[in-house]
Amino acid sequence: MHDTSELAQRTAGLSRRSLTKLAIALGAGGAATTLISAGVSAQSGSQRMLLATTTVEDFDKWVKAFEGKSLPKRKQHGSTGATVFRDPMDKARVWVMFEWDEKGWQAFVSDPEVPPIMKEAGHTSKAVSATFAGRFSA
Repeated sequence: MHDTSELAQRTAGLSRRSLTKLAIALGAGGAATTLISAGVSAQSGSQRMLLATTTVEDFDKWVKAFEGKSLPKRKQHGSTGATVFRDPMDKARVWVMFEWDEKGWQAFVSDPEVPPIMKEAGHTSKAVSATFAGRFSA
């Protein structure tokens, strides 16, 4: 198993486009949930990307909460942005690529004020992050 600093070094070259492709591939394949903690680019400094997934009862209801009550909580724990994907194989599954590090994510999911927000948003499963499995050349 790799330590966090080694993973950060190995993934520092991943672009947003590469991470987006990965999110689509994971969603389309119905893959297990995982965390990707990777450097975005030289221009973005120490920013990290994190891929998370959950299932929701109603996408529009979830988006309203995601843009509403969930937003200040995510900001409080260090998230600086998010890109949302709907799984093409499972209409209830949502994939979110966060501009967030693992420490902030863990603080968010362990915050006692978050579960009621997620319940109100209509989560039907626990939001979980994906595990980085490696970076490979073409």
